[in-house]
Amino acid sequence: MSTWWKATIGALGFAFVVLLGLYVIDSGPEDSSAFQPVFPEGGPAEFLYLDTARVATYLAQVEGGKVESEKLSRKLTQSLNTKVAVKELGELGATQATELAAERTLKPTAASSFFALQTRLMDAKVVKTIDPPEFEEDVERLREGKFVTFETSALQSPIYLNAYFAVLHAGTLAAIFPNSRDDRKRAENFFEKVGPTARAAFALEQDGFVYLLPVTAPLLSSERSLLKYGGGEFTVFGKLVRRFPEPMQGTRELAYVDSATQETWEQALRRAPGELLCRTAPQCAAEIREHGGEEVSDAERAHAIKDNRREILGKLEEQTTIPDRGAVILPIAIYK
Repeated sequence: MSTWWKATIGALGFAFVVLLGLYVIDSGPEDSSAFQPVFPEGGPAEFLYLDTARVATYLAQVEGGKVESEKLSRKLTQSLNTKVAVKELGELGATQATELAAERTLKPTAASSFFALQTRLMDAKVVKTIDPPEFEEDVERLREGKFVTFETSALQSPIYLNAYFAVLHAGTLAAIFPNSRDDRKRAENFFEKVGPTARAAFALEQDGFVYLLPVTAPLLSSERSLLKYGGGEFTVFGKLVRRFPEPMQGTRELAYVDSATQETWEQALRRAPGELLCRTAPQCAAEIREHGGEEVSDAERAHAIKDNRREILGKLEEQTTIPDRGAVILPIAIYK
């Protein structure tokens, strides 16, 4: 082999060793801990609801400014000791210490920002874990403005949201009214009356105590199984903003009415197409469906649609009212 080829191969070998060293990362226990993700119990969360605006506002207060990105960096020191025999150049002894700053710029997702906020608040011991049935012990004495968290399988999903999400997702609306442009247009008018940032309220009734959780409807998950029949077991993290009865409350027929939610939905539901409300309510949809090949009569169909509208309006009133004792909790996140 010629001297030129030997020199070339030697130089390439040295370059390979240097590059290999730059990509070797020291993963000792002290260094790697900073890169471990923070998960809720059970792993990454599936969110029914996440209020990104509140997360950003609270996190900015905690951090003392606006959080735009997080940078994680660590040092890498790699000693390279290479000897390359190059006949014409003699023996080259190279001992090189290279310090590399391995830096990653991460754009925080809504979920990662929430768990960063939750971790900081928990570490600061400003979050109260409550048990909704234990109102007197866990909630009644709490100061309004306190962060709270609890687990529940008793959330009452607002049934009027079924029609709202059917219109929000064009594919669902087309499936409900495949042959009627006019019906689709009337359904879209209902959506426009409610508005693209509609307020809704989840209700939780526990041993006579009613908890209302007002949410912004479009921030809810598009995964319908999380809404249907209460959605199962959830963790709720939020802020207690009202507690009833209030000191010096005086005489009221009702402790609290979420007027904002009622005003958003009541007139829109009264004027919404009956077919839309019925076909997005499982019980009503089953009543107007053919049974055993027999078509439901027009009178039976009209009766089912009328009863369904009445039931939805009744649920709207029920799920936006605290009759006697309870609390309003602004949810920041609802997840499992």
